[in-house]
Amino acid sequence: MKKFYEIQVGKIRAQLALSVQAQRELEKTLQEERTSWQEKTAELQNKLADERSRFDKELAQVRADLQDAQARLKMEKTHFATLQISDALAEQYRQEMENLRRSSSADKAAAAGAANEVAQVQRIAEAKERRLQHELELSEATRQELENQIKTLVSQVDAMKEEQRRNEEIFSDQRGLQRESERLKRDLQVLQRERDDLKSRFEEISASSSDLHQKIGLLTADKAFLQNAKTQLEEQVAKFQTSQHEMQAKLSSLQVKHDGNLSQNVQLQNETRLHFEKKLDDEMTKFMELSMREIERIRNDGQVVYERENRLLKEARDDALKHVEVLQARLDSVQSALDDKVSAF
Repeated sequence: MKKFYEIQVGKIRAQLALSVQAQRELEKTLQEERTSWQEKTAELQNKLADERSRFDKELAQVRADLQDAQARLKMEKTHFATLQISDALAEQYRQEMENLRRSSSADKAAAAGAANEVAQVQRIAEAKERRLQHELELSEATRQELENQIKTLVSQVDAMKEEQRRNEEIFSDQRGLQRESERLKRDLQVLQRERDDLKSRFEEISASSSDLHQKIGLLTADKAFLQNAKTQLEEQVAKFQTSQHEMQAKLSSLQVKHDGNLSQNVQLQNETRLHFEKKLDDEMTKFMELSMREIERIRNDGQVVYERENRLLKEARDDALKHVEVLQARLDSVQSALDDKVSAF
């Protein structure tokens, strides 16, 4: 029985070691995931900084082009003030200027939106990290509770060992009493045989031997004493047997309780491990899917903004060149008309 309890305690300690190892691996995995997420966040921030820098450069270029266009318009207005440029052409120039301003505002709004999206992704990551930290603390509390239960079981096993040792001492005393009782029985049998011998001899010489009468009296007293001793020994043996049965019943009850607690601890440990493994897998899957979607959306939004800005810049540049060509043609026409008038004069 002692060996059985030692084996059970060894199994419990091995399971506790496995639980501690699994928890350490979980902490290591969480740390690796946290590091990976921080690296991804830093990479996204770097990409955002690069995109913002590129947007700023393009915005500066657009502003420079706008200033050049404004300067050219001023020069053209000054140069053609006397030529009475039509209101429609002036309105067209104003619309071009307004389009360029709206394009620069859209660039700023796109950059601000990208920054807000990165901040939102970072907040989501921090919330998930806090939730995982809470689950890790809950797992630590569960492990501590299991350790306390195991310590309680070990104390109970030690108490049962002490009880078993006491029972063994009682059993050894009982065996000594049994040996003493057997010796007394043998002595009683010897005395009984001696009494029989003396009785036969007494019957043979009863008339002449007073000494034999005294011996018979002594033997009778000894027999009564031995009978009383035998009765007391039998009562003690009965008490010891009753105590033994009670101890055996108590030991069986403690064994059943120990087996029930052990099975409950094993089941609780397995359920806890499966629950945290499943929850960790689900959270990591959701986290990776959300991260991939956010990264893809940021990439797509940046590409769309970049293509739209390039298209608007190209269209604005083409329109400006067309207007310059129209103005140049009108200038040539006016210059030709002016030359004709000068020649006519």
